[in-house]
Amino acid sequence: MAIPARPKHDPKRFADLFEKLLERYRAGFETGQPLLQNEQARSTLQTIEDGVQGVVPPLQRLEFKLHTPRASCDTAVCRA
Repeated sequence: MAIPARPKHDPKRFADLFEKLLERYRAGFETGQPLLQNEQARSTLQTIEDGVQGVVPPLQRLEFKLHTPRASCDTAVCRA
């Protein structure tokens, strides 16, 4: 099984899209609604999150998860 080392989306293209999304996110707050009630801002944040996941290569995400320390550990190895 091979894990892709290249991103799903072009990082430069995503940077351009991110700028537009950030403008859209900011425009959503002109209504004065809080984030939980502001559908435009919430959907824009979700789009940004999805895009970030597509720009980071799967191999890099996996490597990060393998090296990230966990807050709780109940195994004997962690207590040693």
